[in-house]
Amino acid sequence: MASFPEKYKVVTEVFALGILNGVIEKQQIIDWADNIIRNENEPDFVILELSLINTKSNSDILSLLNEYREESIHIISARAYMAMVYHKLLNGQLEVQQVVNAIYALVPSELISGYEERRIYTMEYENDSIDNGYFNITAEEVKTNAIEFLSLYKEFSMDNIPDWRKINTEVELKLVLLEKENEIKTKEFQIKHAPKTPWWKFW
Repeated sequence: MASFPEKYKVVTEVFALGILNGVIEKQQIIDWADNIIRNENEPDFVILELSLINTKSNSDILSLLNEYREESIHIISARAYMAMVYHKLLNGQLEVQQVVNAIYALVPSELISGYEERRIYTMEYENDSIDNGYFNITAEEVKTNAIEFLSLYKEFSMDNIPDWRKINTEVELKLVLLEKENEIKTKEFQIKHAPKTPWWKFW
């Protein structure tokens, strides 16, 4: 992998995920690179390259980004990417199907938490149910559930990149609480629906 400042790798991973899954426009990358050029005396060469991608295809941009990112996705990159998806869903720039496809690209993964993975699988299952009728759910309900889940990541933005590590810590704490709540609800459900007669008395 080419030499590249560590502080930029997480961001280029977000861009790579965004380009790959149709979530980000090249102008967002150009604006980010241009801002660095304006504020740094000697910006890295790849920053200069990224500022000149206007005429490049998404495939060429992705190849360039892949030269400067880690082999595995950083957890902060994954969550900042989900924040990007969240804001585009809220702003009407992505439809529910596009959101599901974009987020489903992150699983299966040992990177994200079990809670996150289950919610992503549930989102995909709910979206499929709109057409095939696995269970009764509307597109608007799927959208509402997607917004509720993705709002976990809403604090990530391209305007607060230096704060991403702190924001990720806050997200981790929220996920711990959500996992505990889920465990309690699961136990309550199991107790409520447990057989009232011991199994050995059925014989």
